[in-house]
Amino acid sequence: MLSSAPSGPAFIGPLRSNVPALVAPAGGRLDLVRMMMLMMLGTMLPSFVFFASLNVSSHAIGLMLIPLLIAPLLIMQWVGLPTLKQFLMFTLYVTLFLFLIISHAIVAYYIQAVSFQRIVASLAPMVVMLFTAFFYSFALFDLKPSAVRIGISLLFLMFVLMGILSYFEIRTSLPGRSDRPVFPFTEPSHYALAFTPILLTFSAIMRGWKAFVAMCLALIIAFFLQSLALAVATIMVGAICLPLRYQIIAGTVAFLGYNLIDLQYFLDRLDFSANSGNLSSLVFIQGWELAIDGFRRTLGVGLGFQQLGTGQFNAPTAELIYRMLGNDANLRDGGFGFAKIVGEFGFLGLALMVWFTITAVRFAFLLRNHALGRREYPAGTILAMAMVVGFVVEIYLRGIGYFSGSTMLMLAGLFYLRRAKI
Repeated sequence: MLSSAPSGPAFIGPLRSNVPALVAPAGGRLDLVRMMMLMMLGTMLPSFVFFASLNVSSHAIGLMLIPLLIAPLLIMQWVGLPTLKQFLMFTLYVTLFLFLIISHAIVAYYIQAVSFQRIVASLAPMVVMLFTAFFYSFALFDLKPSAVRIGISLLFLMFVLMGILSYFEIRTSLPGRSDRPVFPFTEPSHYALAFTPILLTFSAIMRGWKAFVAMCLALIIAFFLQSLALAVATIMVGAICLPLRYQIIAGTVAFLGYNLIDLQYFLDRLDFSANSGNLSSLVFIQGWELAIDGFRRTLGVGLGFQQLGTGQFNAPTAELIYRMLGNDANLRDGGFGFAKIVGEFGFLGLALMVWFTITAVRFAFLLRNHALGRREYPAGTILAMAMVVGFVVEIYLRGIGYFSGSTMLMLAGLFYLRRAKI
């Protein structure tokens, strides 16, 4: 736990205690602008580029544009910069990480065919994402608490407005991309993944009835947009941030309203049998089939980086989805993070998932201590922990793949928390 401000280079600055100010002082306005710019780029730009161009097949292109847009800010030293030693050490870690990926792929190649072309093509986005997260960890989280409070409130209101506009179909859409966009996201689940850490940060900082109202709004949006990902995320946020009395109230209202509200869509989404007619459920089942098949066929070694859904595989649900849609939806991203990572990295991926889950649970308890007033953490630290905890939804329920804004922000949060010794 954070008992005192960690030592570090002067540019990092001390971890500041949270303050109840609702209006940023003059010195915090630059921090507010910085936070809004960095957060909007991280949460929206990758999705926007994917949304706006039918020629883009993933969020990687938008992700690679982020460092180009923040580079002028770094050059002008508008945001914090790492020391040369920190930069060189991180470069060494990235080099070792890439060596591990390639070495693992070579081992996997001796078990079954591996497309090294796919691996090499994905290394550049991986490097860009890691270094972007590294610089974000210096630029985003050590901001004035008042700026974080106002910034996260504005972002919360912005995401609520996005959901409302989408429900009333006041939105932009592109033929062939999606029939249920939440601009600038192509589908409600992508919107939910970006919204989750913002909702969690807002609820942990604001506390009490404000957090309760925020979660009610999120649940209403989840119901009208038919987004199970957002509904699950909101329930998770409530379990972390709400005092017991509010949890009892919420549970009572949900119980009484069960027979008054049509929840058939969500119940269908929870049908994980092979006979399910719900596409989202079938994609989830397909992810498990791909992960188990890859794990078994490689004796736990894994298929190799970016190999899930390629070559030969045994996934009966994939054939059913292809007959329904006429395309191989979510084959290569696995549908959710756990399936992709375990399918591609075997026992290594499984160990990584265990470590991440334990880490996320630990941060969830720290966030709850703050939300209940048992412990005080700087607002930027709350934001960093929320990035990690919110990523649980992407790991276990609905994922986009490795190259997403939420993945980059989660890594940035981890890098910051590691440096701050939390």
